[in-house]
Amino acid sequence: AIQIGQNAEVTINGGIITENSASWGGGAIYMYNSTLNLNGGEISNNTSPNGAGILVDQGTLIVNGGTIFNNTGGLYLNNNVNVYSDVKQAAVEDKTNGFLYNAGQSYRIVSALNNSSGVTVYNASTDVEANVVLWEQTGTNGSWTPVILKIVNGKIYYVFSVMHMYDRYLWVAGNSSISGTNVFTYFIHENTGGIWTLESAGNNYYYIKNVNGLCLGVYNSGVSNGTNIAGFTCANNNSQKWKFVT
Repeated sequence: AIQIGQNAEVTINGGIITENSASWGGGAIYMYNSTLNLNGGEISNNTSPNGAGILVDQGTLIVNGGTIFNNTGGLYLNNNVNVYSDVKQAAVEDKTNGFLYNAGQSYRIVSALNNSSGVTVYNASTDVEANVVLWEQTGTNGSWTPVILKIVNGKIYYVFSVMHMYDRYLWVAGNSSISGTNVFTYFIHENTGGIWTLESAGNNYYYIKNVNGLCLGVYNSGVSNGTNIAGFTCANNNSQKWKFVT
């Protein structure tokens, strides 16, 4: 539908872009080495194998508002916004909380309790429902890649893929909203247990909130290797504050 060319800067404040298609990528919008300020409007019901809503192929999508959802045709995870990971110069900046995501970037998700221990799959397990704990020294089992699932009214919804198992994601057991529910890794599907938002906690820390209402947190504020991580009632304390470290 729309191609944003090299070095261009475009702002969308309103309107609807819908029922378009593209054979390779960018069913509604294809960006190449450009900037798009999304302040409002809706991008929905478009189709394409890659980024049926928006394909960011170099450049930056800056999100201040707007909605991108219900676009189809590709992999489940890149239907709405595909930040093209083969090109490391593509990025999405979330102006609502200051988070900047670069294509293909993985992060250690580090606790504010000691600024060194991070969210880790215990013993690098490849089991379904592998437990997630706090651990100080980690490899790929402690590296996570955020993937944009959709954007609704300026809020970005993510899933988090662990690097040592590319098809497993951070998940609240049973899609529960009960405080203390365990968190593990699971295959992505339509249920809500694996869908998260980020809220600024100040000083480059974030609260990682599941859409069912729980915040990712450390059990009893412990910092020993192996301390369990679960979903808790949001309390805005250090056990629920996380920093994304490259």
